[in-house]
Amino acid sequence: MDQKLRPFAFLTAAAFLFGCPTVPETETDSDTSTTEDETTTAGPTTAPTTMDPTTMDPSTTVEPTTETTETTDPSTTVEPTTVELDCEAPNGSVDEACDPETPFCVDNECVNCAGTSDPDASCADADASLGVCDLDVGSCVQCTLDNTSACSGDTPACDELTQACVPCSEHSQCPDSACELATGICFPTDSVIYVDKAFGMCEMSDGSFDAPFCDITTAFAYITENNEPPVMWTVKIIGAGIYTQEVLLTPDGTTIALVADNVAVKIRGTSTEGDAASIKVTSGSTLYSSAISYDSHEYHNGVGCEGGTLWLEDGSLANNTDFGLFLVDCQAHVRRVALWNNNEGGVFATGLMSETHIDTSYITENGSPQSLYGGVGSTGGNATNLNFVSLINNLGNGTSSIHCSNSAGVAVRNSIIIGFNEPAIDCDTLTINTTATDFGDDLGEGNLLVEPGASDDWFSPMNALYKPEAEVGGMPSPLTDVAVWAEGDPRYDYSGQLRSQGGPDFPGADIPDE
Repeated sequence: MDQKLRPFAFLTAAAFLFGCPTVPETETDSDTSTTEDETTTAGPTTAPTTMDPTTMDPSTTVEPTTETTETTDPSTTVEPTTVELDCEAPNGSVDEACDPETPFCVDNECVNCAGTSDPDASCADADASLGVCDLDVGSCVQCTLDNTSACSGDTPACDELTQACVPCSEHSQCPDSACELATGICFPTDSVIYVDKAFGMCEMSDGSFDAPFCDITTAFAYITENNEPPVMWTVKIIGAGIYTQEVLLTPDGTTIALVADNVAVKIRGTSTEGDAASIKVTSGSTLYSSAISYDSHEYHNGVGCEGGTLWLEDGSLANNTDFGLFLVDCQAHVRRVALWNNNEGGVFATGLMSETHIDTSYITENGSPQSLYGGVGSTGGNATNLNFVSLINNLGNGTSSIHCSNSAGVAVRNSIIIGFNEPAIDCDTLTINTTATDFGDDLGEGNLLVEPGASDDWFSPMNALYKPEAEVGGMPSPLTDVAVWAEGDPRYDYSGQLRSQGGPDFPGADIPDE
């Protein structure tokens, strides 16, 4: 029954039962009116009260209520209500009526891909080349870090900034093997062997994950025996600890990725032979080393390379009796490595076939009062490039920071050069740009001259990692915006923080903590 008629019906019933006066009729038409002696109301302003007739006092008189009911003139035409819809395409489909930011139609509303029932399928139906939905922003992309199904072959990795498939640049982008950083493709997954020094049944080892080799020397021997035809090998160290052997040489003509698989690994050699190292890259071979420390060789060098190719990243070369890195006719690429407290010096490179590229690394507190080189020594035709390197507090009897003789050139960009003693630099083929340096600020453009002693409070040293402060004396650090990031420079600093991606930046291996 219509809500407005309920009081009327109730009172009619009461009049019948108790003999109350009838409610006078009210005439209505399209122009509602009443007589002068009638009281007109628009209906109750509060919810009506229900009264039980079986409990009412018979002497109670119910006052009549007059209600005017509006009716519609039959001659009046009522226009139908029109509801405008955002879109009319089937759910999850693109509708041209929708904006590009919300191109999909769901229940007649325009939404982004995250608002559909199957986000990836909706993106793939719209554009097969952008078949993944970034749920965080609701846009269709080629890939995300969580979904790299579209990435393979020459572009196996997903660029987290552009969300497009690109060549790999980190070993973590090839989780089942390793990344060949020189080409950007992943190592094959059928030539992966494992090492764990804690495996208790070494006589039963076969290099599989369930029966790993107990030492790296055995793994290299297995590669030598099975490298026909030559393939790229991944050696994953899955057991933490110090792996000690007299000498560790890469097999001739091999390409090996030696990767610590989320465990802390140190490799230490014990050979007393001249130019020995904890690991040595031999002629014609290529080594990719990731997340491994080559520390504390009692007699000689941390890492050596003679006639080979070395890609060294995310590790340390510290406390070695001679050099941290000893290179002869070697193509060396060093990234995110700490070279510190090596007695003869941090890096020594020589040879007409030698090129040394170091970025996003610390070379600190190397050398001694008796050493010829402190931080970096480049001789015999070697060419050296340093970019975003912190070359700080190195010591040498000759030069503390950079020494070169008969070098093909030393180019420094976006770095920090502060020597422990003078002269800090002795190099006639040196160029320095956008760098904070205590010597040679006139050897390029955009350099900051660091006065002696001025930088004492610019850093927070921790284990020879000179992390810069954002503020000095309540003001922005003098290092602020000294560097200039350019296309091709490393995206991240030593600690993994994103750099400016264009324009002014902090020099050295690290930017201040956010």
